Amino acid sequence: MLNYITIHGYLGRDPELTEQDGNNGPYKKVTFSVGVSRDYGDGTDWFYCVMYGKRAEVIDKYFRKG
Repeated sequence: MLNYITIHGYLGRDPELTEQDGNNGPYKKVTFSVGVSRDYGDGTDWFYCVMYGKRAEVIDKYFRKG
């Protein structure tokens, strides 16, 4: 069973798309970080995210820092 969360925030940097070699051939991988402001007090929580395959290509194409 997988756990899912929804992160709503700002990209800390532009996504970085790379192509990796796997057992079943090459695949796309994108990495990015998302900052979420806290509702109370000062501070931001940062989440390091990784996506693979077609979703990685979509994120790289449409998402930018800001």
